[in-house]
Amino acid sequence: MLLVGLAGGRALRGDIDLQMFLLGLGFLLLETKSVTEMSLLFGSTWEVNLLVFSSVLVVILIANWLVLRRRDIPLRPVFLALMASLALGYLLPIRALAGGALWVEWLLGGAVVAAPVLFAAIAFARLFAARANSVRALGYNLFGAAFGGVLEYSVMLLGVKNLYLIAAVAYAGVWLLSERGEEGAPAAGKALRLGSGARGVVGSG
Repeated sequence: MLLVGLAGGRALRGDIDLQMFLLGLGFLLLETKSVTEMSLLFGSTWEVNLLVFSSVLVVILIANWLVLRRRDIPLRPVFLALMASLALGYLLPIRALAGGALWVEWLLGGAVVAAPVLFAAIAFARLFAARANSVRALGYNLFGAAFGGVLEYSVMLLGVKNLYLIAAVAYAGVWLLSERGEEGAPAAGKALRLGSGARGVVGSG
């Protein structure tokens, strides 16, 4: 995290882009959960890792294509679908996907894993497109991902499934900020500011 902060330099100074930070945190946890779930289902092999990471990249590409096709995708249905897919992934035991034909296991397992990634990627693309300072937004997104990497170690205390709960809290925070009309917070000045001697001061639009 320190290296990410140092690498960000000036890009991370000024307004705190909390939405981008939380999006990075949540997405890293989703990716970790995806790899773990598929490894439990099919075994921890390089083929499984290759399939998961390739699928994540394809899903991100699809999400970006959808946002490019329609830039005004409403965020509320996206977040509702994201929360529903996270709830499904949390409540559905991984053993429920086992026991059938291999292609069925791959199809169902891939759908359960890919659904939250797709909706999270759509939310990110929509919110990132609204940023006036893309460098700062990406910097905070990477910083959030680094923090999510630290939170990965909570699985030793909470269990793998609870990564979805932490991710859900992060995405709920992003959703709340969006509902408050702070979608373009850094661009409009509606962001937490890092001022000298003051922390957490909300700037007025």
